[in-house]
Amino acid sequence: MGKKDKKKKKNVDPNKKSELQAKKAAKADKSALKRLAKESRNSGDKTDGADAVNAEQPAAGAEDLDALIASFQTNRVSADAQDDVTEHVLPSGTYPPPRANFSLHSLEGSGSGSGSSGDWVLFGGEYYNGQENSVYNDCFHCASKRTQNEDTHTGSTPTASTWTRYQQDTAPHPRCAHSSFAYRNELYVWGGEIATSSQFFHHRDFWKYNPAGKRWTELTPAAASGTTKTKLKPNPPPSPRSGCATLVYRHYALFFGGFYEASTETKWYNDLHIYDLSTNVWSGAIQYDGTKLATTTGKIPGVRSNCVLGHFGDTAFLLGGFCKIGHQSQERGEENVHKAEGYIYGDVWSLNLKTLIAAYEQ
Repeated sequence: MGKKDKKKKKNVDPNKKSELQAKKAAKADKSALKRLAKESRNSGDKTDGADAVNAEQPAAGAEDLDALIASFQTNRVSADAQDDVTEHVLPSGTYPPPRANFSLHSLEGSGSGSGSSGDWVLFGGEYYNGQENSVYNDCFHCASKRTQNEDTHTGSTPTASTWTRYQQDTAPHPRCAHSSFAYRNELYVWGGEIATSSQFFHHRDFWKYNPAGKRWTELTPAAASGTTKTKLKPNPPPSPRSGCATLVYRHYALFFGGFYEASTETKWYNDLHIYDLSTNVWSGAIQYDGTKLATTTGKIPGVRSNCVLGHFGDTAFLLGGFCKIGHQSQERGEENVHKAEGYIYGDVWSLNLKTLIAAYEQ
């Protein structure tokens, strides 16, 4: 009996054991990647395909986020003098490295290849390998080529294209789940997050990308006009967040909802902001009335992130989304974040954009 008891004491919790093994494996993988990258730089060797792109990715891994953001800012300041753009053409038949929560837009008239009518532009995103999360700020172009149907001479079909990676020294910080849209053949990116397995940092900056010059420009909001004050303060953009839905209507960009998480709080939003692309002015949070289709309860959508927002004519439509609903503590009447449950919306809302913009302009 004594021997058996001793053996039982030596047993290790299988969950703790697997976590320890995962941490050791992640540390070993990280060390190996650093060693390989150093050897590659020293030898001057170049690797084909996505492996070469991965080796030079400015990815944000599982480091302390405060130190990471500070290092990005330091690198950006030191890079301002040169502001170089590097180009790496992926071999035919290969694609950008795997990632999720990136943005992808077709920019007509920005074609970089022969016979191209425009480029598909991919920016940012994240990749989780099972141990740590990497977040990117690179930009990939893919020439959108089409060939005429030789049999009927009507219509066209897409052809195989080559991806090219462009990296600017002063590009936006790495991010994923950002808001993005195309306007007049340029790409706009706002907000987003950089996340490790245990930390979040949410952006609030606004950027414009010119696909012809392959360059980013940070947008500083202007003050609203139409007042007699000599010094005008610009209306603030939405608070830092990710998963914020957006659409473009005329020369206005609308931003709805989103998500914010820090070590002490988690928030979901249902506010609406307007950005005037012609004047570079934010509206601040505005009042609005939506219409819930197939039901009459409520006047505006509930708080959420990652919903779908689009428009047909003068009507905007919002579908779905996600949030966490906290349970109320019976003892203190406060929300218990640790017992919050995820909720996926299945509702659909409409909003009259013509009426909304008319009221905003007045």
